Amino acid sequence: MRVVAEANQGGEMVEAVLKTAGVRCPVKRVHARLGKQARAEPVAALYEQGRVRHSAGLEALEEALMGLGLEDGGGSPDRADALVWAVTDLLVDGAGMGPRVRVL
Repeated sequence: MRVVAEANQGGEMVEAVLKTAGVRCPVKRVHARLGKQARAEPVAALYEQGRVRHSAGLEALEEALMGLGLEDGGGSPDRADALVWAVTDLLVDGAGMGPRVRVL
């Protein structure tokens, strides 16, 4: 498991909260150089290719994703932006390795 945190939006806080909660995992700090819509474009292409799917119960996330394409932003895109960072880490920057499932 790895956590991806936007460095300029509380990356240190994320690490502190995880440490306080006793969660031991690496934290990858990312830096936003592009706007949210521009960061989402490669991820949108993965959706179009059918390489990203959602489980049931993520309706609020799906609404936030649809709002990214609106001129007014469709409200706060925080959920959508978090998904974009995660998918970018897993499938774009991660050379297509994708998520892995571990059995405990």
